[in-house]
Amino acid sequence: MINDILRAAVIAGEAHIGQRRKYTNEPYINHPMRVALTISNIFPEDHEAICAAILHDVVEDTEVTEQMLRSAFSGRIVDIVMMVTKRSSKDKDGDRAARKAIDLKHYACGSPVAQSLKVADMMDNAKDVADRNSAFA
Repeated sequence: MINDILRAAVIAGEAHIGQRRKYTNEPYINHPMRVALTISNIFPEDHEAICAAILHDVVEDTEVTEQMLRSAFSGRIVDIVMMVTKRSSKDKDGDRAARKAIDLKHYACGSPVAQSLKVADMMDNAKDVADRNSAFA
């Protein structure tokens, strides 16, 4: 249980090394760790949900692949990560509105844990933008 959480933190930390948040310029890893803290408050006994929260951006934003995660974690952890990972592609799925529609449909099919994780992710992202971009209001 704790070993999975530590492994998730190490993998995410290494995958996101050198990445910075757009509005805060803080190390990127702070974001998934905040999302994981939110998830741990909602699902305190669900270590797989906490692991998925820590890992939630690695497939989308780093060189880590779904297969790499499957070799390191239980199927449920990876399934949750993939439920919150965008499915659309700029190269083949049209304009931003079309891609958003594809991704929203994908997220809507996610488990309750995945949907909670996505909301926690969006809340953390929105807070960064709202706090630092006066045009956001």
